[in-house]
Order: sequence, then C-alpha cells, then structure tokens
Amino acid sequence: MKETMDYKNINAIIAKVLSHEATLDEIIIFGKWVNESPNHKRDIEVLSEFWDVASDAEALSTEISFDRNKDMIFGRKNDDNHKDKTGYGSRKRLVFLSIAASVLIILSLGIYTLINGLNPSQNFVLLTQDNIARYVLPDSSVVVLNKNSRLTYSDRFVANNRKVKLEGEAYFDIRKHNKKRFVVEVGNSEVEVWGTKFNVNACNATESITTTLIEGIVLFKGGGQERLMQPDQQLTYYPKQGFIKNAKVDACLSVEWKDHVSRYTSIPLSELILRIEEHYNVEIVLADKYKDMRVSGALSNNQSLHQTLNVIQSSVGFQWKKAKGKIIIY
Repeated sequence: MKETMDYKNINAIIAKVLSHEATLDEIIIFGKWVNESPNHKRDIEVLSEFWDVASDAEALSTEISFDRNKDMIFGRKNDDNHKDKTGYGSRKRLVFLSIAASVLIILSLGIYTLINGLNPSQNFVLLTQDNIARYVLPDSSVVVLNKNSRLTYSDRFVANNRKVKLEGEAYFDIRKHNKKRFVVEVGNSEVEVWGTKFNVNACNATESITTTLIEGIVLFKGGGQERLMQPDQQLTYYPKQGFIKNAKVDACLSVEWKDHVSRYTSIPLSELILRIEEHYNVEIVLADKYKDMRVSGALSNNQSLHQTLNVIQSSVGFQWKKAKGKIIIY
C-alpha cells in the first residue's frame, strides 16, 4: 500500500513555491504533493485558465490558504459565503490564480521538472579524466577541458547571462554576443568577458587561480577586487591571502596543452621532471648532478612515458631505468 505523506504545512509551502520564495526542500515536497494525486494535477491545470490576470496581480502572502482559494475557483462553495465587501478576498484569489498559472508556464518550459521531486533547473556537466576534450557550447563558444576537469552550465545558459562553473583547467574561445557577457565562475571568483580567448587554471582553486589572456579583454573579479587584463597578461589570484599577482607572459605557450604539446624554455631539469611525474602519475628519482641543468624543447603529451624519457635522454645524456615501481635517472 502506498504511503501517504503528512503535508501539515503544504498550504504555506504551495504559496512559497508559487511566489518563487521556496527553498529546494520545499520545492521537493511540493513536487511530491503534485504527483501524489491526479486531483492535484488536474486542479493546477484548471488554474492556468486565469493566466490573463497575472499583469494586475498583487504580491502573494505565504499564509494564503490553498484549500480555501481552490474551493472558490472551482465553485465548490456558494459564492455568497465568500463575499468580501472590501474586495480584498477577490483580489487575493486573483493573485493566487495568476501566480499558480505562471508556475504552470514555468513547468511547461522544463525549468522545473517533477522527477523524484522538483529541480530548479537542468544542469549539463562536461567531464574529462585522463583525456583532453573539446566541446562547443550552446552559444557556439568553444571550450577545451584539460585532464581531470569539469565544466557545468544550466539549461538557461543562452536565455540568461552565459555563465559556466569550472573545476580544473580550460581554454575558452568565446563567441562575441552584443548583449550578453560570458562568465566563468571559479570558486568565489569570476572571469567576465564578451568575446575573447583565454585560459583558466583552477586545478587547486583553494590555493590559486590563474587566468591567462590570449586575445581580447578580460575582467577578473575575486576577493572584492577587480582587474582588467590585456593580451599576454597572466593573473594569479591567491584566495587565502586575497593577493593578486600579475605577470607578462607568452600566452600562446600557456595554452599549448590543448594541442597536446608542452614547450619549455631554459628551465631546470628538475622542474621538467616534476611536470612529467604529474602528467604520467609516476615517481621519478633524479640524480643530483642533473637537477640544476637547464633544458629547452617540446614534448608531445600523447606519447608514452618511455618515449618521453628517451627524447630527453637524447639531449641531456642521462641513463634511466625502472626499479620497484619508480623511474631512476642516473
């Protein structure tokens, strides 16, 4: 036998949902109430006939009684028993009807869906694990997600301001829109643009968020601060300290990962080895005599660890072997 929930506060919850003031938990309860009885769904459908009064509606009190107004709507009580000399009761009924009808419209557009409760919106999630992936967003903007990254956006992405939430690293090529900005939300920070090419690295967003601009103009917002960026500028924000650091860089080198190529110019071999360890998830022991040696070159991110080590070996001249799950360079 199907268990019936105790909707002790359902009148107040319905009023809050219809006036768009409900919490997610209240929305879920409302969704279950609607699905529990065909009469509930049928009553809501009838309310849609009163949509035309929406433009003249007054604010709805969350104390409104759903049952009393529903009876007035469907004529289940004698109209004489519900006369209000001040006209307030009639206006209040119209307010209820108009807002209820507006919720029906929202429901029909799919902004709320009655599937195991009500969800305020539908989110789309783009994920990568051990791969780099290119995606085209609904506005024709292009995003390339680095490994182990996540991009989330709502089904209202195009209708409202174009906003996405990033975890990890991504390269963006944003299609210009005269009326709508594009916003990348990273932790408590935002990168705001209209049409441009830039990279955001938030692999460890609690420690630092790095934005690199290739083309156009970017406005970075974080920690109550705002910075306008220019091409070939790299901005790093440290959330814990509330500190922002600016640097002049070759922006194209910062986004070569998206083309599966990593270039390095006069860096210590120890730093290059750290990058290789992270990329291949392997532990490498480097002999002290090589640590301060500086190297330059380019590596394909698609080649194997064995191939990568052999490329570096040919220019540096070290030897390497695998022992006990580690790579030993000697």
